[in-house]
Amino acid sequence: MFDETKVGRKMFIDGMFAYLANHRDSNAQWIGRVLGRAGQRRVIPIMVAWLKDKDPQVRKSGAFNLCWLPSADAVADLLDAIQSESDREVKGQMLEALAQTGDQRGLEALLAAAREPYDLGVASGIARGLGRIRDPKALPALAAMVAGLAWITKGDDDWLAMNNAPPGSWYALSDAVNAFGYISQFEGAQVPGPLGGISALSPEQLRLDVARIEEWRKSQGNKP
Repeated sequence: MFDETKVGRKMFIDGMFAYLANHRDSNAQWIGRVLGRAGQRRVIPIMVAWLKDKDPQVRKSGAFNLCWLPSADAVADLLDAIQSESDREVKGQMLEALAQTGDQRGLEALLAAAREPYDLGVASGIARGLGRIRDPKALPALAAMVAGLAWITKGDDDWLAMNNAPPGSWYALSDAVNAFGYISQFEGAQVPGPLGGISALSPEQLRLDVARIEEWRKSQGNKP
């Protein structure tokens, strides 16, 4: 039976791809995001090509759109782009796209980024990416991230400390703690969530796990 809905949807999607073939403007960037979120894998090589564009906004948009459709096919190009990227904000977005893949090939790039002062949103993405890869080599970097934010749990009133913390710091701490716990097989630790997700540990669990990680770090001699 002729299905007008399916035919119409196919024509609409084909029209969006046709636009992407000749444009990289703000409309094209939005279309790339829509197609990625819709699971249209044909968009992956297009967004990968954007990583080499002269316009930093196009490069950033390409990386952001790849976050919605993580693919091992994009890892090699993301690593190359990260290596050559000079714009810190764009590089942070590329790192988040790499982190979404959970690909072992991204381990060293994410470890290097974990030692740099990226904003808390990027730090959360890096922590989740290291958790997805689940390599014990990431434990020192994650423990260092936890140590840098552990003060949030030190007050007499956990919620008050968290509410007074910089925006995103609780989420970054929670993501780093969960990633460490997932690699170390802490009870209750979960597979890091997708883009936009957070590891929303309770204040009580966060305090317990931070203490465990601090003890682990001390046992390692506080190595970076």
